[in-house]
Amino acid sequence: MLSHVPLRQELAAALRWAARLGFQEGVDNHFSVAVPEENRFLVNPYGLLWSEVTASSLVLCDSSGEIIEGSHGVESTAFFIHAPLHEHGVRAVLHTHMPYATALTLVDGGRLEPCQQNALLFHGRIAYDDTYGGLALDRSEGERIAGALGGASVLMLGGHGVI
Repeated sequence: MLSHVPLRQELAAALRWAARLGFQEGVDNHFSVAVPEENRFLVNPYGLLWSEVTASSLVLCDSSGEIIEGSHGVESTAFFIHAPLHEHGVRAVLHTHMPYATALTLVDGGRLEPCQQNALLFHGRIAYDDTYGGLALDRSEGERIAGALGGASVLMLGGHGVI
């Protein structure tokens, strides 16, 4: 019996909707949600497109990388990015390489300028990480990313994408 059904349904719906909006890029982008009070999180499985993910295919893992529930693996960069963010109190992590946002992260010193009223929704909520650390192949890159996010809700990752 799978645990955390409502969280599973919401995360699967978010992944499928993001795919519908054209944000899916292969099988190496990740969404995750922390499981309250358990030091665990749900994440999309490695090898499935977002459009293929179901609530039951999501993987439950702990902060050490152990898979608690799920028949698929977790792509290693997903674990190394998401686990430290959840440990720093981030409830949901949506990591994408959306074309226009990623293009902005490729511009040296690229910043979003709140130039109209609707942009005020993001005033003071965007952080910038201008250092691309390469593939997150260990916890140190995830810790660095978590530190760069600080108290913001959006992080533009230099040369990489968006969280």
